[in-house]
Amino acid sequence: MKQHTPVAIILSVFVMLLLPCGVTASASEAPVSASSEAAQTAGTEIGNTTGASLQINLSIDRETATASLRSAPIIISADLSRADEPVPDGTAVDFAISSGTGTLSGATATVDGIATVRLASTTVGTVVVSATAESVSADISASFLAQPKQAIVKVATVGTLASATPIGGLLASVAYPAGGYAIASGGVSPSGVASGATTTLAANTGTAGQVILALLDVNGIQTGEFATLTFQVADGFLPNIDDFSVTPAASVIAAARNATIPGISVVIQSLTLR
Repeated sequence: MKQHTPVAIILSVFVMLLLPCGVTASASEAPVSASSEAAQTAGTEIGNTTGASLQINLSIDRETATASLRSAPIIISADLSRADEPVPDGTAVDFAISSGTGTLSGATATVDGIATVRLASTTVGTVVVSATAESVSADISASFLAQPKQAIVKVATVGTLASATPIGGLLASVAYPAGGYAIASGGVSPSGVASGATTTLAANTGTAGQVILALLDVNGIQTGEFATLTFQVADGFLPNIDDFSVTPAASVIAAARNATIPGISVVIQSLTLR
C-alpha cells in the first residue's frame, strides 16, 4: 500500500525554503538613503533666498537739466532685487545728496521693486545722489547747466554740385518745438555762402513752430551754410540740436534755369547756446 506524506510536513518544508530569501520591501516602504537625504537638504538651501545679497541699480531719465525752478526735474529710479527677484513692496529706500546742491522729493519705498525720486537744482554744477537700503548703497550723478537765453541754429545745404550748376534758389521749412523757443522776423539772417551782396534771404516766422526760408541768388552759390536762425529760449528749457529739423519738402533750384538740382539737401548744421 502506497504511503502518503503528511500535509503538515510538506507545509513545514515549504516555509523553511522561503525563510533564507526574506521578503522584499515594496518601493513605497523602501528606506531613504543618506544620499537622498543630502539631495533634499541641498535643494532646500538652493531655494532659500533670504540670505541672498541685495542689489541696487540706479538710473536717470536724462543726465542734464537747467539750473532753474522751471526746469522739469530729473527722475532717479532705484531698482532693488535679491536673487534676480524684486524686493517686496514697501521696502524702504533712503535717497540723499552726497555732493552738490539740489533738492529731492518723491517716493522712499518700493513698488514692484522700484523706488523713484525727483531731483531739482538752481545751482550750476554736478549733483551726486545716493540710494541706501539694508546697508547697501549706490550712487548716480546729474549735471545742472546755466539757463541758455538764446539758441543759434545754422542751416546748410549738403551734396555735390556739378561745376556749372550753382544754387540759384531754394525753399525750405525749419520745424522746432513752439513751447521751448520763439523767433522774430529779425532772427533770420544770411550767412556762410549766402553772405554776398547778390543773395536775398527772406523768412516767414509768423507760425509758431515753423520758419520758412526762401533764398534767391542770380549768380548762384555753392553748397554750405546759408542761414543763421536766432531763437529765444524759454526759461527752464534746455535746447538740443534734435529739437530742430528740416521738412522733407525742401527744394533746391539751379541758377539761371528753373530746374531742381538732384542730390542736394537742406540740413541743420549746428546749434550754439548763449
